[in-house]
Amino acid sequence: MNLFRPPRAADIEQIKNLAVATDMFGADDVGFFDDLLSGFLDRSRKDDSWNVVADEDEQIIAASYVAPEPRADRVWNLYFISVSPDHQGSGIG
Repeated sequence: MNLFRPPRAADIEQIKNLAVATDMFGADDVGFFDDLLSGFLDRSRKDDSWNVVADEDEQIIAASYVAPEPRADRVWNLYFISVSPDHQGSGIG
């Protein structure tokens, strides 16, 4: 059974690997995820929202990131959504 939950610090590398595995970002481009996820985890980016789907082995198979649009009221942007290539087409996204 898959678990939808907020990410944990231990998930950061898996989320970055997922972004690379789905060709959304290159391996040299995902470094900024460290700051975004750390800010979410320590609540310094309190309005941001990250979620992951983990399988029974705690492997991250999907992730998403949304944050408010800074120049608008009650508008959110979906900046990142990704599903592991092995799980695409299964309804997780």
